[in-house]
Order: sequence, then C-alpha cells, then structure tokens
Amino acid sequence: MIFPHRSLSKRKTGTAYESAKTDDTSDNLFDNLDTNINNIKAEIGSGDLIVNLSEANPDRHIRFACVYFDNLISNQVLSGYSAELSEILSSGDNLKTRNPSDFFGLLKNQFASVRKVSQGSTLEDLLDALLSGELVFLIDGYCEFLSVDAYSPEG
Repeated sequence: MIFPHRSLSKRKTGTAYESAKTDDTSDNLFDNLDTNINNIKAEIGSGDLIVNLSEANPDRHIRFACVYFDNLISNQVLSGYSAELSEILSSGDNLKTRNPSDFFGLLKNQFASVRKVSQGSTLEDLLDALLSGELVFLIDGYCEFLSVDAYSPEG
C-alpha cells in the first residue's frame, strides 16, 4: 500500500507498509476527532476505509468514531461488533459517562471481557492496528485510540 503525498522512509522490517510509512506517523494523536480522522485519511488514502461517526452520550455530547477497512473485516464480525456496541451504548453505565475518558474506559472494559483489546496514542500505532484488520475507536476530546481484535474468540 502506498501513502500519497508523503516522503518515504525505509524501515528494517521490509514489509510494504513499513517501507511506505512516513516519518510523521509517529506523532501523537490529537484530542480532536475530526483532526485525527483527516490525518488517517491523508495517510491511508483508501476508498476501503470506513469511518462511522456516532454519539456515545447525547446529553454529554461525547462523539466517537469506529474506523476499519471494509475488506479486512467480514460482515459477520461487524454484525457482532454492532450488537456489542449497541449493548454498551444502551447500558446504564454509558448514561453515567461524564467525559471522553469515562467513555474510553467503558469501551475498553466492555470489549476486553470478550475480545483482545489494545490502546495507543500515535498515528503509527493506529495505522498498524487498522492494517492488521482491527476495529479502531477514536473519541473526541481524548488523544488515545482503542483497537479491538476482529479475530479473537468471543466469550
């Protein structure tokens, strides 16, 4: 995969992604959801990138995005994620979230009970997660991402 409009750097691992990765992907994420999404799109430049925006708690105006590659996650897996996310969003715990950090913790704890999850704070790590076929969550007002493994066994 080639990332347009960026200077290329060579890494020792030799994979196509590592060869095309840019120096500025090691930058930390921003706490602005729109900025992070625009940076991902600028690096990836792929029509297969799916970004679903939603609100976690409309009373608190906590926006988040679920980001993934359409061709790397099956519809069956996405249906499972959708059901899990619907349960989280309709839970009493979600209604108690007061800020983006609370919502991040809620997502992490809920998904970790049935799936492998990890978190990161750099664009490079986020791109690695996306290209590994993971589902990535970004929250407006929070400068870390949560990635959920699409292939870990369910409960």
